[in-house]
Amino acid sequence: MNQAGSMPRRIRSTREQFDRVFQGTSAEPSRSTTCAEYVNDNMGFAVSKLYIKQYFDENARNQSVEMIGNIRSAMKKMLQDAPWMDDDSRSAAADAIYENIGYPTYLASDNNTILENMYAEYNFGMSYLHNVLIMQQVKAREDFRTLREPVDHRAWGSLAPTVVNAFYEPSTNAICNV
Repeated sequence: MNQAGSMPRRIRSTREQFDRVFQGTSAEPSRSTTCAEYVNDNMGFAVSKLYIKQYFDENARNQSVEMIGNIRSAMKKMLQDAPWMDDDSRSAAADAIYENIGYPTYLASDNNTILENMYAEYNFGMSYLHNVLIMQQVKAREDFRTLREPVDHRAWGSLAPTVVNAFYEPSTNAICNV
């Protein structure tokens, strides 16, 4: 069932019938929508680079950075009134929050080395299902490689800028506005 969407139409239609009964969905999304979402979910940083170069409004990013700066200033002011914190803790608490705004800076540069390294193992063929399985293998190897590495709390993470959202990520103490 997990890979039914990657299979030929006759198998996808069985999954569609299942979803119709158990989830109340009425139709399968178009194949082009499914493929575009898959590429964006799995290669979103490459897609983002193309979008940023052509369409991204740098002014919007600057406004977001300014807004986050205002939030940080307001937090510092609130912390000044916290009687249970010493001065070192107040300073550390406000400065420990970092922000991921818009996109990682390497996406706006003409240097593609980071992206090339990021997608070096992506070697696709003509079969969509085969490509999906290769992608899963690559993702599993990436997960295993990072398993014992120290966590870089300032890293952008796996959420590509093509996913528009704004949130606080408590596990990394980050304000994200993508």
